[in-house]
Amino acid sequence: MANICLVYYNRSMREHIKTAHGLGKRAVKSKSFKRYLIIGFSTVAIDFLILFILRNILSIRLVFAVTIAYWTSIAYNFSLNRYWSFEASSGMVPKQMFLYGCLLLFNYSITLGIVWSLESMGFSEYIAKMFALGLTITWTYVLYKKIVFNTEL
Repeated sequence: MANICLVYYNRSMREHIKTAHGLGKRAVKSKSFKRYLIIGFSTVAIDFLILFILRNILSIRLVFAVTIAYWTSIAYNFSLNRYWSFEASSGMVPKQMFLYGCLLLFNYSITLGIVWSLESMGFSEYIAKMFALGLTITWTYVLYKKIVFNTEL
């Protein structure tokens, strides 16, 4: 599945790479970007709350706690971004879920690797998680807008 995701991703990115650079200032002013940020912040809050409960109250191991928190918050994130941020609710659910899933697998791998690495070096899992989120956010909006929730593709 990873190979299929990368092939589709590479083909789509070549087609949209020029327009992605133009998002810059226009993206910050757009309604979809503002909604993306609201959903993003609330997703982070849900993610961190679940991580906190699992680690500090239920004493679940780090890898499992990060995994559960991540995927729970992602279900919330997909639904709200699809319907509210990008208003992409007309059909195409399997395609959007597939593309979203490809991006999630990539972001999840990066997140888990960063959190595990930084935590093993003595950083708080929360600091490590914030660093991972900051990194993955940089490319996620552009890919959502130009590929995942683009109803014209």
